[in-house]
Amino acid sequence: MAASNLPYDVNEDKVVDVWDVVDIVKYVNGSPRAEFNAGKADINKDGSIDLDDATLLSKIIVGEELPAGEDPGPGGTGNDDDVMRGDSVVDPVGPNN
Repeated sequence: MAASNLPYDVNEDKVVDVWDVVDIVKYVNGSPRAEFNAGKADINKDGSIDLDDATLLSKIIVGEELPAGEDPGPGGTGNDDDVMRGDSVVDPVGPNN
């Protein structure tokens, strides 16, 4: 499988979804899947991969928070409509390959 260029796609399945959150938790618990890309898992950019990253990614997926370093832009509110919706990047119930 070719690597995904999507940020936060830690399992390289070409979609950012709840399974990426699950894979971060598996990594933290010491049982990462072979497809796990640790380079994309430090969601809050604090230098470590931990449950804070899983929590932040889950909030990004459901539209409660912006990704790290993102600006909602002119007129943006930082809510649901501003968080990668509609461009197939964030899919909370995407496939688990």
